[in-house]
Amino acid sequence: MSQEIQQKILTPHQTQAIEAAHGKVHVLCIGISEYSTTSGFSKLPVCVNDAAMVANCFRVVRELNADKNHITLITSKDQLVSKGSILGGVHKLATYAEDSDRILFYFSGHGQRLNDEDEFYLVPQDVFHADHKATLLSFSEIIHLLNESDAKQKFAILNVG
Repeated sequence: MSQEIQQKILTPHQTQAIEAAHGKVHVLCIGISEYSTTSGFSKLPVCVNDAAMVANCFRVVRELNADKNHITLITSKDQLVSKGSILGGVHKLATYAEDSDRILFYFSGHGQRLNDEDEFYLVPQDVFHADHKATLLSFSEIIHLLNESDAKQKFAILNVG
């Protein structure tokens, strides 16, 4: 093994020091590929797969330092991804993290802006009309919930169509 490769291998002590400095990451990945035809939103065939791949990266890449007991995947393949299930998942993500942890929220699905508004909305699967604000999920509400967490770092990644 070359010296360059040997230098990249961490000792158990170095690994523990990095884990302690970074904290564990808690992950919530949401993927919605299927929307009702009456909602006005088209199918997004890759969203479920994208969310599953992100969750899987945190499961298998040790260097990401994920808490394997706190990696949650919610997709339209397995259930109806409602506004309530998204909010419940974000609340759980934010609540269970400790001050030394990091949290990551990943959403793959439709996003929407309404006319004459600056607010950005995520589109849950149970939306029944593209312009009905009550069925959409305000991104600022997601940010508010994440900011209530004790976690030292909070990340939100949107992959919206």
